[in-house]
This record gives sequence, C-alpha cells and structure tokens, in this order.
Amino acid sequence: MNSGESSGTIIREQNGRIRTIFLNNPKRLNSITGEMADLLSGELKKAERDPNTRVVILRGKGVNYSSGADLSKFETGNRSKAIEFRKSMNSVVLTMNSMKKPVLAVLHGYSLGGGLEIAESADIRIAGSSAKIGQPEIKIGINAGAGGNVILPKLMGRGRALYLMLTGQIITAEQAVNWGLVDIVFGDGELFTKVQEIAESMAGMPEETVSVCKKLVYETQNLTVEDALQRESEGFADLFTSPETIKRIEKFLKR
Repeated sequence: MNSGESSGTIIREQNGRIRTIFLNNPKRLNSITGEMADLLSGELKKAERDPNTRVVILRGKGVNYSSGADLSKFETGNRSKAIEFRKSMNSVVLTMNSMKKPVLAVLHGYSLGGGLEIAESADIRIAGSSAKIGQPEIKIGINAGAGGNVILPKLMGRGRALYLMLTGQIITAEQAVNWGLVDIVFGDGELFTKVQEIAESMAGMPEETVSVCKKLVYETQNLTVEDALQRESEGFADLFTSPETIKRIEKFLKR
C-alpha cells in the first residue's frame, strides 16, 4: 500500500486506483466532530477530482467504523452550534450524492448514529459479521444528524426505519442485510480484503460507464418507468459510441 497522508482527524491512503478514507478518532470509537465532517467532505471532493482515483472506500481507523457524533464537543442547548454541526454532516452526504465515482462504506465494530447515517449515503454498504449497527440518538433526545430520518426509509422501508429510529435498538449485520440497510456481509477476518477486491473489480471497469450507471440509478428513482427507460436509452446510446466502449466491443468480438 502506498504511503498514507494524515489530515487532522481524517487519514487517506492511496493503493493504485483505490483511495481509502479513514475516520481517525479511535480513542473515542471514531466519533465524529464537526471538524472531522468538514475534512471528510474535503477529502471526498479531492478523490472525485483525482484522475488516478476510481473508487473510494470509507472506513474507520482501528476496530470500529464510528460510534456517531462526538458529544463531548457539543455545547448543550446551543442551537447555532447544533445547526453548524448539521451543516458539516450534510455537506458530507451531499458530496457523496454528487460524486461520479462509487463510494463503498465499510461497517465494522460500532457503526452507529451519525457515522451510520453518512454510510447510508454511500453507494454500497459492506459490513463485518460482528458489526453493531443502529441509530440510537433517540435515547438522548435528538433525531438523526445526517439524513438518517429521510434516507434510511428509502433503504429499508418506512416501518423498519421507524423501528430503528424510535427504539434506538442496535442490530446485527445479519439483521441489517436482511432488512436492506447493508448490502453485503463478510466475516470479520476477511472483511477488508474482500472490500479491496470489490473495489479493484469496480476500478477495472470503464470509468465513463461506471459514472453513467451510478447517475441513472440515482436520477431515475422518482421518474415514471417510461421516462426512466428513455433516460437509460440515452445513456446506452452515448456509451455505445464512446471510444472506450468501441474498443472493448471490438476486443470482445475478436475472442
């Protein structure tokens, strides 16, 4: 793996075409401060601009992904500070939503609260078998801080989402994958190796095609089937005439 760079409480490592971004606050279970959220948003934007990066992996440094917001940095009762923190967290979510490159979130150990909510906006969520997953904010009287009230229902349905929100229950990776919150589960011992393999597979695909596929998934969700199919057809036609696709089709036909 190539050398890593530290950016305050965020670390990035570049391994070929894969950029891994770590939440780095292990003494506090990688709980997230407003500063960390701002740095994370910046790192995601850098990854999007970097022509050598094709796939981004988001995980925590050490045993845990993230236990949520770092409450020790909060000023109880300070409304303006609460809004400021939410803006920082929302910037991370909006940045991921706008990225052309795929983002894989890795849930390991504690994967809770605001950390989980950030992962909910990643393209794919991959969990270790012993991950502890949930949105327990209600137990301290607050709601989600990074889209967990509005994005979670789209992933797992309204009823199950409300169940997690209103009970604060922590669920297993197996429950999470069965409910649609997590996409893939691997054993803890092979988790990071498997995630790297998936990222490498994606990085080897045509960059323009990856971008079009991702864009179509997100931009057609609220369209009629007819309109969505029209958008898909336009993407197909555009790619069919691209130099990369022509080269790949010609290579395929010569096998």
